[in-house]
Amino acid sequence: MDPGTQSAIPAWAGDLHELTGEPWAGLLALAGAVVCGAMIGVERQRKHKPAGLRTILLICLGSTVFTLASRIAGQMGGDPGRIASQIVPGIGFLGAGAILREHGSIVGLTTAATIWAIASIGVLLGLGYVVAGVALSGVLYLTLSAVIRVETLLNGRCRCEAWELCFEPRGGRTWVLLQTAVGEHVATPIRLERLPHAPGENVQRARLSLCVNHPQHFGLLRELLAIDAIVGVRPLAAAGGQGEQEG
Repeated sequence: MDPGTQSAIPAWAGDLHELTGEPWAGLLALAGAVVCGAMIGVERQRKHKPAGLRTILLICLGSTVFTLASRIAGQMGGDPGRIASQIVPGIGFLGAGAILREHGSIVGLTTAATIWAIASIGVLLGLGYVVAGVALSGVLYLTLSAVIRVETLLNGRCRCEAWELCFEPRGGRTWVLLQTAVGEHVATPIRLERLPHAPGENVQRARLSLCVNHPQHFGLLRELLAIDAIVGVRPLAAAGGQGEQEG
């Protein structure tokens, strides 16, 4: 780095290992990992993503600890990059596990990318650049929370419609299956209501309101139709009060 540029950077924004020494630099790095992981984890948890607060925090904290351990190994005469270099393939396995094929589309790409990004921030924290790591976490938080507004403008808002499902009760088992299927889509604008029926009625009805604008939402209807107890489905009037939700 150019000496003039280096002198223009405040000391507290640089490598804390050189500024404060051990063990304070390591403790500050771990504290920064908790802050950064919690910042991104809360955003993911709020959107009901599989990798929520605990997962993201542990990934950030773990990558920071591995980087600190790698630095210590280098000071003891070992290879300083041997441990840290294994973070990348390890995070790759975690990210691959977050990507799933569901309802005819690929889901989990953003979660996988978030895992990859927060691990890289953890490495930066372990190297002693705590201020830079916290700043990048802020950029990542804004990216995850604000870019969805742009996606809404590009893809349009959810437009919900209502459908009537006719099903055989089978001792209540079918209703449990319907509730379970809908419960797996907590981040999707869905409403399932059981309609009144006479005791002992062979075919019962339910009202399902869901978005028909986005394939990842409308795919739930295809999943429900795969239940063999469903004997009929027909569209109803547009679901009131549901048409302005974000996709």
